[in-house]
Amino acid sequence: MIRLLIIYCIFLWVGFFVVLYMRNEHGLQVKGNEERESVCVRSQLVWIWRLPVGCDFSGFFVELLGYLPSLHEKIEFFALDSGECHEDFLSILSEKESSAIKETHRSMENLKSGKLPRTRTIVIEHSEPCAWSKYMPIQKPDVFIGRTMSESWTIDHSWIRCASRVDELWLPSRWHVEAFKSAGVPEDKLMAIPEAVDVEFFNPVLAKRQQRQS
Repeated sequence: MIRLLIIYCIFLWVGFFVVLYMRNEHGLQVKGNEERESVCVRSQLVWIWRLPVGCDFSGFFVELLGYLPSLHEKIEFFALDSGECHEDFLSILSEKESSAIKETHRSMENLKSGKLPRTRTIVIEHSEPCAWSKYMPIQKPDVFIGRTMSESWTIDHSWIRCASRVDELWLPSRWHVEAFKSAGVPEDKLMAIPEAVDVEFFNPVLAKRQQRQS
């Protein structure tokens, strides 16, 4: 049931980005999905995204930054467990991005102190597979998801062994899915979750206007 809910929410978020793109590209007015979106909130799941770095321009953090504002907006209990984020770095981000970082960090602090409900938990560990947590059976979250990527078709054997610990493995593209599948990861664990694009910042309509004016 939890797995189905996760898949549902993923497609909802992808649809959200598509709607934003279509609205900017073609001026389409699409009514909101408030009723469907509320399912993700009513489920009372605690989502934790773990990242081994702090706020910087590393690939891991930049990838997360694309998702974070919408995840924070759409999920009631979403917490970010990452390294330190200094104010001088946050000041160069958009208000939406810096606010999402601060508030999801605060949610993580509240979770650790017992101020958030400890119900069913979904943990996403975003790093190289062998850096993911090694949970004892009694400690393992209800759903354990790994997020990673590789720039090579040849996947290290240690990664395949470590990937066996997760319930799902999220990858940036179908190419990555095929690479991990050919290396021996069961196909039913693999999901292609593309990187997010902020269509308010990367606005195709404005880009076309600038091209015409140049």
